Formats: sequence, structure tokens, C-alpha cells
Amino acid sequence: MSWYNTDGYAAAKQEEQRVALGGAPKRYWIKNETSGDFIFVNENPLSVHEHAPRVIGSFNNEVTCLQNIEEDVACCDLLGVKSRYLAGFYTVVDCSKYVDKKGINHQYEVKLFPAKQRTLKKLKRKMDDKGSLAGSMYKATRDDPKSPSVGEDFEFQKQVKLSDVFPYANYNGKKLVDMWAKAEAEPEAMENLKRLFKVKVLENGKLEATIPEFNYIEILKPLSPKEIRAKFANAKIQTFDDGPSKGGGAQADESVPF
Repeated sequence: MSWYNTDGYAAAKQEEQRVALGGAPKRYWIKNETSGDFIFVNENPLSVHEHAPRVIGSFNNEVTCLQNIEEDVACCDLLGVKSRYLAGFYTVVDCSKYVDKKGINHQYEVKLFPAKQRTLKKLKRKMDDKGSLAGSMYKATRDDPKSPSVGEDFEFQKQVKLSDVFPYANYNGKKLVDMWAKAEAEPEAMENLKRLFKVKVLENGKLEATIPEFNYIEILKPLSPKEIRAKFANAKIQTFDDGPSKGGGAQADESVPF
């Protein structure tokens, strides 16, 4: 991966698309010794093998593993085969409130929910008991710093309509209502939105006013071996299991309006 691109027009287009989407989806997590409420958007997760190295001075380093994809499995060569794990991805709405380091309030954010194998088994039992996860609000609790960052205990709260949640939901600070309106008015914005979400276009050309799943195939697609080697070439990687949490700390909220 070069530090330059000889096709400046294509590079500008890619950067424009990246900015338009507001960056990569945030991943759901909760601080140790806290609880947080979230709503499942889908119930059948898409699973991939990935690596999530803790790089000193950098967060959000997850990469989809290249085993069975490329002959050059750069990720396992650089990060170790043992760092490879299975994760199933859900789309969720984080209902808990938190304030980030800039003093900005966050709530009702649409996020990726990465569930590793132990968590997937727990959630499969929840789904079997209820018959469905979509639209279910759960309270996640994390008591141990070595427990899964998404929580280890999940308690059902109530069932909600995703269309009722839609007016409150946002993605990386952008209200979904506004993103939908822009996409309906601008073809380019519509294409950008389709790269991010599995939106449903109705017969009248309007988008269904509900919360869709992420377009997992697009947002989890693997980097090339060359891109992975460039990403981690000089990285100082921490090897402990869970490491310090990143971002703000979610707190349970008692005033959910739906």
C-alpha cells in the first residue's frame, strides 16, 4: 500500500465516500463493573475470523483474517495464528448514555456488536428461548475486566419496534432520519448509504423508516496482504488478552422513550 495514489480522481472519490459515511462503525462495548442497555436489530449474525491486536497508541485495529482467502496470510504471519478468533456480528442500538472526552453526549448509536464464540453460544440460547432476538432490548453486564468487552450476562428487558427507535437513532453522530432524507434526495448519497446499511427501498422510492442491519460484507471485507503488512509493519503490539477499554463508558439509562 503506497502513501500516494497515481489516480488522484479515484482517490478523491474514495475519500469523499469515506467522509460521507462518517468513518467506520463503532463497536459495542461496556466498561468493567458497569451495565448497559442495547437493542438487537438482527438475530442471525454474520461470522468471520479476525485479529484484533492492541497496538500501542492506536485503537480499532481489527482486521478480517486472510486464511482461505489469500495465499499470503500476512495477518497470521505478523500477528500470530493464535490471535485469530471467530466473531459473529450483530447490528445493535446502544441505548445507554455516555459523555466522551470532548464532552459530547452519546445515546441511541447504531453499532457493530462483535460476539466471540462463548458469547455466540449464550445469545443462541437466548434466541432459542424467545424465538427471536430482533427488536429485543437486553441489559448487558460486565463484572470482570477479563470477561468479554460486550458483557458476560444478558438480561431481557422488553420488546420494541425498530420503527419506533428509528427517530432517535444515529450513526457516528449523524441522525438516521437526516441520512435517509439526504439519500432519498441525492443518488450519490443513496449509493453511499447502501454501502453502509442493508436499506430497503419502497415502491415509492422512499426508504423504509426503520433501523437496518449493517452491510457486513462491505464493512468487514478483508484488506489485501500488502495493506495489512503496511498497517502493522512498525506497530508495537500489546499481547494481553483484553486490555484497557476504549472510548466512553456506557451507563444504564432509565428514560428510554420507546
